[in-house]
Amino acid sequence: MANRTQKPSINSQYNLSIPKPRILTLDNGINVYIIKGEGLGIIRMDFMWKGGRTTEIIPGLARSSIQCLNDGTSIYSYQELSELFDFYGSSVSYRSSLEHLHASISLIKGNIDDVIPTFIATIVDRKIDDVLLKQRQNRFAERLTSELSKNTVVAYRELTERLFGQDHLYGYSTQPSDYTEITPSQVKSYLDKHINTEGCTVVISGDIGQAEEATIVGQLESIARQSSEYSPPRYHPVSNANDIGRRLYLPGHQPNQVTIRMGRRLFSRHHEDANHIRLSNMILGGYFGSRLMTKIREEKGYCYHIDSSVDLLDYDGYISISAEVNAKFTSECIEEIESEMKQLMKENVPDDELDRVKQYIRGQFLMDSDGVFAASNLVRRYLAVGKDETEFQKKLEVLETITADDIRSVARKYFNPVEYMQVIVGDIPDSMSL
Repeated sequence: MANRTQKPSINSQYNLSIPKPRILTLDNGINVYIIKGEGLGIIRMDFMWKGGRTTEIIPGLARSSIQCLNDGTSIYSYQELSELFDFYGSSVSYRSSLEHLHASISLIKGNIDDVIPTFIATIVDRKIDDVLLKQRQNRFAERLTSELSKNTVVAYRELTERLFGQDHLYGYSTQPSDYTEITPSQVKSYLDKHINTEGCTVVISGDIGQAEEATIVGQLESIARQSSEYSPPRYHPVSNANDIGRRLYLPGHQPNQVTIRMGRRLFSRHHEDANHIRLSNMILGGYFGSRLMTKIREEKGYCYHIDSSVDLLDYDGYISISAEVNAKFTSECIEEIESEMKQLMKENVPDDELDRVKQYIRGQFLMDSDGVFAASNLVRRYLAVGKDETEFQKKLEVLETITADDIRSVARKYFNPVEYMQVIVGDIPDSMSL
């Protein structure tokens, strides 16, 4: 019988790797990455273009535009497209992120000839339906209006606006009215500028044999070349971001609850401290066994959830600490957060804690690389930031070199609570000064 009083041994002696994709550059400018995983019976194709929220001239335009790819083609209506993809067991999605636009399809291997040409047609032979656009925009506006009643959404939007500025590409917030004011001509212009072949990356993954590869690549090669009109966003550096004050109180709509958001600007993903700040953040509040979670949730019982996160982007970045707190514990929770930050600044992380966090991160790498579709997600993520599949191994190697001294050094640079903006939204206790 197993001894349940003894924890299992930790094994870190395993090889982590992701497959090297086959790379093709087509005559029309499309870059193709092929990752094979035989025997699955499923194929996925992901298109990616530079674009997204940072390239919007109107708030909400990127999200509104990419969704229109599903409206129809010169041959098929929206309803007919939905029925065709459903009939052949395919899943299609179109979305925008902060810095990119995406279109994806997952399909059964045997249905390539029936599905792929139509999916590609939604991209190159797109037809914007004015009625569908209006309906979709109204739904977006209604959902955003509902989201703005949540303390956590208000706090997040307010913090990023305060850190970067309301007109900054990382700081502005979309309003419900922004969606309803977008016109079909603006959508068409945005898609024409960003959806092209020269700026297109396609990752094909799954059960791909020679016949399937030839069919898909042949379909991609048939797309007429389109010049890229993408231009990098105009980035305006932020200065004196914290001069606006350390703490901001806002009323909320949820009784007896308070959302705490604390944060500061950091640097871009290209900074020399990027890997070190990610590991330091993991120790602070990046996973369930983190210091913030252990101290404030498990020991003190001040909140149900608390975490910290690091967002490093192409031009800038920030760290954010978020907690959903019982209103009467607001002050105590803030004090404990600041205490944990100061502790990391003063003392080295014990070896067993550092080993535990590193092992947790290795486990994340293992899950992120488990299977061909997970590997393709990683490759796509690296390609989006100008890297390739070798970045996976590089990050693992860097992880092994980071020491407790490095963690304390990074904490001294970036974990000083007096440099953090605080946004407190909700049922503010009377004991807290306004």
